[in-house]
Amino acid sequence: MNNNKKPNIENIINTKRFVTSFWHRDQAEKLLDYALNNSCHNALIYAILESRIAIERYVFEISILTTDEKNTNEVVNKARKKNGVFALLQETTVNYVKHLTFCNIICEVNKIPIQIDIPNLKVLKKLITQLSKFCHPQFYPAETVNAPNEGWFIKGVSLVNKTIKVLTELVISGGIRKESMSKEVKEIYYDFLKNEIDKDAVRFRLDIIGPILNLRKLIFI
Repeated sequence: MNNNKKPNIENIINTKRFVTSFWHRDQAEKLLDYALNNSCHNALIYAILESRIAIERYVFEISILTTDEKNTNEVVNKARKKNGVFALLQETTVNYVKHLTFCNIICEVNKIPIQIDIPNLKVLKKLITQLSKFCHPQFYPAETVNAPNEGWFIKGVSLVNKTIKVLTELVISGGIRKESMSKEVKEIYYDFLKNEIDKDAVRFRLDIIGPILNLRKLIFI
C-alpha cells in the first residue's frame, strides 16, 4: 500500500462487497492502512473483523476444494454451526495436505519439475482466536483503547499484518483443482483422501492410466 497517498475511508467502505478470501484480505489491508495513517481505532477493529472473515472464508474455500461435489452442502451446513470453522479446519488440515501431496505425485509421475510446499494450516486456528478477542467488547479501556503507549493498537496492527502475510503465502499453494482432473484421476484422488490407498498406490495407478489418457488426447485433438 502506498503511504504517500492516504486512503479515503469512504472509498474503502463504499466499495462493492465480495465474499472471497482474496477480497476480505485486501479489504483488511486497506482498512489497516487507513487506521495507521489516521491512528483510527475504529478502522483497526474493522480491519481485524475482515481479517477473521478472510481466514474463515479461506478455510471454507479449501474445504470445498478437497470435498466430493456431492458433499458440498454438508460443508456449508457445518460451516454455519457454532465453531463450525474450527471443525472444518480440523478436517481440512488433513485433506488439504493430502490434496497437495496428490498434486505433487501427479507432477512427479508426469515428470513436471514442480513440487508444491505443504503449508501449516494450524496457524490459522491461533489467528482466529487472537483476532476474535479484538472483536469482543472492550471491557477495560485502560487495557485496550486507552492502553499506555498504544500497546493494544500495535498488537492489533501486528495481527492484521500477520494474517495478510499468512493468507498471501497460502493462496500461492493452490495445487491442481479437482474439477480439472479426468474421471479416472478423480477416482484415485478420492480413494487417497479416504485413506483407501497410500502414496505408492497412487503412483502405481497413475502410471497405469497415464498412457490411456495420453492416447485419448491424441484421438480427440
